[in-house]
Amino acid sequence: VTIPAHVGGTGPPGSVHVFADGVLLKNYALASPDQNGNGVCVSIVDTDDAIFATKLGTSDPTADFDCDGDVDALDQQIFFNHHSQFCDGFVDPARQSTWGSVKLHYR
Repeated sequence: VTIPAHVGGTGPPGSVHVFADGVLLKNYALASPDQNGNGVCVSIVDTDDAIFATKLGTSDPTADFDCDGDVDALDQQIFFNHHSQFCDGFVDPARQSTWGSVKLHYR
């Protein structure tokens, strides 16, 4: 399932919880093409490319967009598909202390 959310940045493993009918299904890391959490994913005037490039070839879950356990060319393609995108309105940077406020935006 895909759950679109107006969040940017990344979150460590276990920072995203997926529930169904109140039952925890799985915990994930937050992986967003907006790696620095500023609301845009661009290559020329931002640092998202540089941040993602340091994770390429690793198993960093904050850049593993296809959830296959590694950061590879498939993740890079997903990352590039989101270039020049931005979130209108609010963007909550991913910090553990903000998840309560993020939930409030989607209730």
